[in-house]
Amino acid sequence: MLAVRCPCGLEVTGEGDEALVAAVQAHLADRHPRLVGAYDADDILSLAYRRPGTAAS
Repeated sequence: MLAVRCPCGLEVTGEGDEALVAAVQAHLADRHPRLVGAYDADDILSLAYRRPGTAAS
């Protein structure tokens, strides 16, 4: 499982690259609408980390 920690404190997770990108974009749209479009998939994935105890997909 991949994750990104938002500056607001929420850890956004996804089961793979596409799922994580979609989850981060949904979080931004819901909680930080001024940031919609500010981060593309490459930006999000550059911030991603694998959650401890989860297998690589």
